[in-house]
Amino acid sequence: MKVLIFDSTVLEQAPYIKYYEQELVDRNIKYNICTWDKYSNAPLSKKGVVITIHSKWHLGKRKYLDFVLLSRKLKKIIADGHYTHLVIVNTIWAMLLRGILLGNFKNRYVLDIRDYKCETLPGYQHFLKSIIDNSFFTTISSDGFRTFLPLSSKIISNHNITNLKLAFESPSLYANKIHVNIGFFGYIRYKNENEVLIRKLGGSDRFSLLYRGVYAESCRIDREQDLKYDNVTYGGPFKNADKPELYKSVDMIHSIYGNEDFATSTLLPNRLYDAVIFKKPLLVSPNTYLAQIVEKYNLGAVINLKDPNIVMTLSNYVNNFNEQKFLAGSDKFLDLVNSQQKLFLDKIKEFFLR
Repeated sequence: MKVLIFDSTVLEQAPYIKYYEQELVDRNIKYNICTWDKYSNAPLSKKGVVITIHSKWHLGKRKYLDFVLLSRKLKKIIADGHYTHLVIVNTIWAMLLRGILLGNFKNRYVLDIRDYKCETLPGYQHFLKSIIDNSFFTTISSDGFRTFLPLSSKIISNHNITNLKLAFESPSLYANKIHVNIGFFGYIRYKNENEVLIRKLGGSDRFSLLYRGVYAESCRIDREQDLKYDNVTYGGPFKNADKPELYKSVDMIHSIYGNEDFATSTLLPNRLYDAVIFKKPLLVSPNTYLAQIVEKYNLGAVINLKDPNIVMTLSNYVNNFNEQKFLAGSDKFLDLVNSQQKLFLDKIKEFFLR
């Protein structure tokens, strides 16, 4: 057996790869991880088990040609490497590799879907269904994705959850708390939503905002003078191991992404898991799958950025915060997560036994 894992995401932003890699290492199975460097043109490079395709991409419609050209390079890597099993992250690559998946790897590949790409395009679902049905299994990081995927018994859920052993026992938030710290820890993007929230809460005596992480170039809110307030702090990158200490400094988690498209309205961010592990209620956008989870399990407050009374809405949530409901909901949601994650990990083990 020899396995190739392909993900076009920067590997530092793809922690879910470890679920496959750990099992491969434990079983002493030969494998490679292939990734895409989108920012330079250079010959194929290899470092340890990681193969990198260096091919600069373009903005606009020209990037679709980049995808096609990259898929050709990927096909050559698969052929030259004599791989027997594949793990492909996201449907666009599975579609571009459809011929070899269905022709040479039937029931010997996993499709791992981490985001919405273009699944609602006309005809896309018809071809995608055959790919999913012929996979060993297909896994999704949010059940919200089921709204744009074809029905299939091959689809199972997974969760990118860490730090379970470092879970907090109780929230630092309590009813009528005078000052509330709200934190955003992770990859910082969605500039419009963040600008609105910062301006709504900027200068507030009751609420403060703390950002820590890597800022997307399209969201350099830390550099904008008109977004600087005494109660808003902009910090830099951190490691996953730093999360328990970081979360000691905040009472709630900002996870307001908006709901303008399928990508933002269907995903489940890592901050959801941080909320139930570190016992920090979430702030989320309405009309999203994340909001459905938050409301079902009493995990936080739904905040509409178009609401002129955001501070009042937040204050009402804090003033009426029910710790018992929040903890009970956290436990119930974690039970679901653990059950689904066990199935996911068991399927990975089964796949690598074939």
